[in-house]
Amino acid sequence: MRNRGKDKAAILQAALKSPRYEVLPTAKVEAAIIEVVPRDVTITVTASPAKGITATLDLAERLMGHGYSVVPHLAARMISGRSELIEITKRLTTLGVTNVFCPAGDADPPAGEYAGALAMLEHLTELGRPFPEVGITGYPESHPDIEDDITIQSMWDKRAHATYVVSNLCFDPDVVKRVAAADAPSRCRAHGAHRAPRSGRARQTAEHGHQDRRRAVGALPQVPRDHVRENRRPRWIQSGAVPAEVRRLSR
Repeated sequence: MRNRGKDKAAILQAALKSPRYEVLPTAKVEAAIIEVVPRDVTITVTASPAKGITATLDLAERLMGHGYSVVPHLAARMISGRSELIEITKRLTTLGVTNVFCPAGDADPPAGEYAGALAMLEHLTELGRPFPEVGITGYPESHPDIEDDITIQSMWDKRAHATYVVSNLCFDPDVVKRVAAADAPSRCRAHGAHRAPRSGRARQTAEHGHQDRRRAVGALPQVPRDHVRENRRPRWIQSGAVPAEVRRLSR
């Protein structure tokens, strides 16, 4: 029992030593990053409806040129459809990008056919899974506007297209600790997720001092196929018996 506690502590310590640093694609942020952020820190670049997806891609390209590992946000509602997605994919893979984060995004109305992230993720899969790492959204704490069963259902629907879950902004260390500890490697492997969980912490951006939204990150839980009815809606949602691994990532 004592060794198990040490293992969990080691996992948390290792995860917190390598947080991602999230930035907005503003005019001055590139220079600020170069000045203060070490090259071994992974930079995630958000997607702003006010600036457009091109601003995200341009900043990601420039930061890679400076030697950073970059994770661009491909906000589905900011992308017009399959044709634009193909162009974005070609650009990023040519640059050597291997990891993308795919939220729905805040664009209202959507730029095209993607009302949410699932359809875009399906298209990425059809394109041959060009990115080895694909992140989707999750909620250790309940979403302020969306019911828990809907966020859980959304993760379930996206499970075949993603490799990890990124949580919403969370400042409660007990919640982050509970999520990370619950998703220890042995648990992840038992449920079909073969990557150790990762977690992040809030920190400040170089330019604006915004809290980093790189959140608690865990390997995507896999729920057995026999939990699914013909309509692909999990039985555990219909019955209310949500598997613990999914509940911990979604509440």
